[in-house]
Amino acid sequence: MSNVSKAYGTLERVIDGDTAVIRFTSFSKKNQYDIGHRETIRLRRNSAPELGERGSKQAKKALFDRLNGVRIEASIYARDCYTRLVGDLEPATPFYGRAR
Repeated sequence: MSNVSKAYGTLERVIDGDTAVIRFTSFSKKNQYDIGHRETIRLRRNSAPELGERGSKQAKKALFDRLNGVRIEASIYARDCYTRLVGDLEPATPFYGRAR
């Protein structure tokens, strides 16, 4: 998709198994997010149980375990009717650079 914005950040908190709050630390030229800005992001291809439903604690923990303590790459596609960003969140590939 050509309307994808890329941003990088860290996990602030997990709301449920398919929604997290990310603090942006860097971004591509194609988006409007400020460094340090927080956004709620709803995962685009994931539907987890709502809080209180069976499996919701496990889904929330699984998302936390996947994204906690790593740099996150966010591919952002749109905003939903609740003003959340909709996109994909992945642990970013570490950049090791060249040896000097």
